[in-house]
Amino acid sequence: MDNYYRGLDFVSKFGDRIITHAVKRHLDHTKGEIKMAFFDCTNCYFETPYDDKTWQIIRYTRKRCSELQKAGLSNEDIDNWLESEEFENELKSHLDANEDLILRMRGKSKEGRFGQPIVTVALAIDQTGLPIDAKVFVGNLSEIRTLSVMLDSLKEKYQIKDIYFVADKGLNSTDNLREIGDRGLGFVVSQGVLNKNANFVSEMLDLKGYQGFEFDGLNFSVKEGEVDPERARFKVCDHEQSSYVPLNDGSLTLSGKPKKHKVTVKCKVAFVFNPTRRERELQDLKNQLTRAQLAVTNGELMGNPYSTGWRAFIQTKKDAAKNKNDKDQYRATGIKEDVYKKREELAGYSAIVFRHPDKLDKKEVLKDEQILGTYHKLVAIEDCFRVMKNTFSIRPMNVRIKSHIEGHCLICVLALMLIKSLQTRLAADGGKVLSAETISEALSSAMVVPDPTGEIFLNVNPRLKFALLEDLHKHKTAISEAEMEDQDKIWMNFMNRQESGPIDIDRILLAVGCTPISVASNRTDLRNNLKLRGYDDEVLFSPYISRYCSEMSRKVS
Repeated sequence: MDNYYRGLDFVSKFGDRIITHAVKRHLDHTKGEIKMAFFDCTNCYFETPYDDKTWQIIRYTRKRCSELQKAGLSNEDIDNWLESEEFENELKSHLDANEDLILRMRGKSKEGRFGQPIVTVALAIDQTGLPIDAKVFVGNLSEIRTLSVMLDSLKEKYQIKDIYFVADKGLNSTDNLREIGDRGLGFVVSQGVLNKNANFVSEMLDLKGYQGFEFDGLNFSVKEGEVDPERARFKVCDHEQSSYVPLNDGSLTLSGKPKKHKVTVKCKVAFVFNPTRRERELQDLKNQLTRAQLAVTNGELMGNPYSTGWRAFIQTKKDAAKNKNDKDQYRATGIKEDVYKKREELAGYSAIVFRHPDKLDKKEVLKDEQILGTYHKLVAIEDCFRVMKNTFSIRPMNVRIKSHIEGHCLICVLALMLIKSLQTRLAADGGKVLSAETISEALSSAMVVPDPTGEIFLNVNPRLKFALLEDLHKHKTAISEAEMEDQDKIWMNFMNRQESGPIDIDRILLAVGCTPISVASNRTDLRNNLKLRGYDDEVLFSPYISRYCSEMSRKVS
């Protein structure tokens, strides 16, 4: 266990260099290059009620109380000192000095873990799905503020200058888009269509300029001919996105608020209409309306107004009377029909804002339909997060120190890189594509068992079944003795399975340059098959196997 924790410290310290080296080796091997960077964030939780700041306060308070007790102060004197301004200033200085150690904090959890501290994990992958960078941020940091750090990191690692940066609408802020543009990079980012100005909505609903398209699950293609209003369509328009952001010099207004200046980003927007999406969103709207009508019937208190979800349809007494003093004014009284009709009108529409890199050759600039396909591939990064959470168990995290948390996350990212690299090699053999779960299961279940002498090893991989499922009787979990004695049948079943194609673990071994293991092998065969001839028995075989063989030999004799 001590070695494991030291390993986490090592990965945390040299993680950036390890990832950079691995990515460059992979690109050299595949003769590829980074053309796109897909970026997203997730968060991982800890099964503890205290965040790092709270823990620092608790530990520091305990330490100071212990020191005061040793100095001879009474409990009453200590309590009075803990409530003094002197202790408050001392504690603040301690927290400021150890701010870099704070990582686990409560924030906006994507898994609804609002009572537990979390950390934010930012991940970037290239156009092939290979992770190229990862960072761990404090749990209460907004996702929008992670982008600048990731851009700096990608530039330092790979000297990126003419790639497309792809992200969802959670990273779509005018300031972020401006920064990406200032670096000369391109971007493809989702844009919400609700709560946009009238000109934006009018342009989106206007059928003029739309083109039909088809999507085969991988690529978008333009469909020539007249546009059918009820079929999938898209159009691209010039777009200008503006907002007011705080000045970088930290200057304040007379009221003490940060001074702001207007930031404008010129780009393009692709409006997309999808009839399948419209049907799904209309059904969601009906469900939300039903929930809102129930709230009106029951006269529920709604609290503050909402802009999303079923609560956005609720009209309260406050909306009608404009009275802020009476709590009862927040009780639901009716449905905002205008809001519902607007949502109904916009159902099925989505938008993507994009910009081409400054230094990219015109021949390499993505076409409009390729922009749509590029954003659709963002789902690959969600698949990466799913694998890390479900297959690699990245959360809940059972480590506490900052370096151990970073090391744990980076090890999961490195494991993901191995899986993606292995999938690339497996795709070259022309067989079926293996998911990360299938690869992980095949590797973890690969097993050989020694005979009593310890010289012969039987391949007992669970996927290498000698009997077919139809040979099992219903409601029984074992094969009868009569069926087990039918050796010819068992052998034929096994041979038929072998002729139908290699099992998963065999394909994996072949992909990494090893040889599949036969049903029975000796030590020399195992060394040759797995290319482990340079290792001693003490390293190659666990001490458990040596003890097992000795015990079995004694029992046999």
